[in-house]
Amino acid sequence: MASMKDVRAQKLILTAYRRCEFWKQRKQCTFCAFFTSGKTDPVLAESDAREIVEAAIKEPGRFSELYFSGGSDSSGSIPFENEVNRYIRILQAVGQNFSGRFPCRLMAPAYPIELVRRIRQETGITSYSPNIELADCAMFERRCPGKNEVVGYDEWINRTLKAADVFGAGHVYSQIVDGAELVGEGALTVEQALETNLKLCEFFADHGVILLSTIWRPHRASRLGMTKMAPLEYYVQLAAWIGYAWNIIRSQYYLLEPKVIIVMIIIRTISAVIFAALLTKLLADGLAKAGVLNAYALGQEKSQPMDEDLSDASAN
Repeated sequence: MASMKDVRAQKLILTAYRRCEFWKQRKQCTFCAFFTSGKTDPVLAESDAREIVEAAIKEPGRFSELYFSGGSDSSGSIPFENEVNRYIRILQAVGQNFSGRFPCRLMAPAYPIELVRRIRQETGITSYSPNIELADCAMFERRCPGKNEVVGYDEWINRTLKAADVFGAGHVYSQIVDGAELVGEGALTVEQALETNLKLCEFFADHGVILLSTIWRPHRASRLGMTKMAPLEYYVQLAAWIGYAWNIIRSQYYLLEPKVIIVMIIIRTISAVIFAALLTKLLADGLAKAGVLNAYALGQEKSQPMDEDLSDASAN
C-alpha cells in the first residue's frame, strides 16, 4: 500500500493505477519515467484508498488536499472509459470519509466531456487537472506521441476548456513540464519557451483554467534519458515569471483561491492606505516648507534696500 501513495507539504497524493499503457505501445511521453513491472496488480483497491484517507484526516492540519493520479489507460468503448470507471469507484470509496464534496484534485488525461460530467456528478472531488505537458504544439506532438495519437494537442485544449464549464472557473488546471521543450530534437530556445508558456497561461486564464508547472528532471528510464537539463537561465527567468506575471494573470481573471484573493485585497488596501498617508504627509510637509520659504523670501524682499538705479528710475 505504501507504494501507492506519496506525501508532500500538505498534499496526500495517491496513485490509482501504477501502469501507463502507452509504455506497452512504446508511445509514452519521452520525458516520463513512470514505469512498473507487470508482476504486481497496478490498481489501487478502493478499500485501501478509503483507509489511507481515513488515517490521514485523523491528523488535523497535516493535509489540506488530496491528489489522485496514475498511468494512462485509453481502453473502453470510448477512449479512457475504463480508466474513468476505475477512478469513480476509488473516489466514491474515499468520499465515504466525508459528508459532501471534499478538497481533491484528479490529475488525469483530457477526457471526453461526457466522462468529465460523470466524474463531477458521481464523485465528490472539487477540481480536475488534464495536464497538457508541453505548451508548444509541435513539442507536444514530438514529446507525447501516445497522448497526441489518442487526443491531440488542439482537442486536449478544447476538452480542458469544456471541463471548466463543468467544474467551474478556477477549478480546472493544466500543467507543463518545464525544461522538456529545451532539450532533444526540435528543442526551443529559452526565449521561445518562455513566450509560449506565458501565452498559453494567459489563454487558459481567459477561459477559467489555471496553468501550473513542474520541473523536468532527467531519468535514465525515460526516452530522453540523462539528457542535460535546460540552462539555469531558463529556470531563473521562469521563476520570475511564475512569481510575478503568472500570478498577476491569475488575479486579473480571479482564478486564485478566494482566501488568496481576500489576502491580496487586504494587503493592497493596507498598502494603498499607507501610501496615501505618506503622500499626504509629504505634501503637507512640502506645502509647509514652501509656505515658510515664501514667507522668508517675502520678509527678505521687504527688508532688502532697493538698488540705486531702480530708486532713481522710480523717482524720475
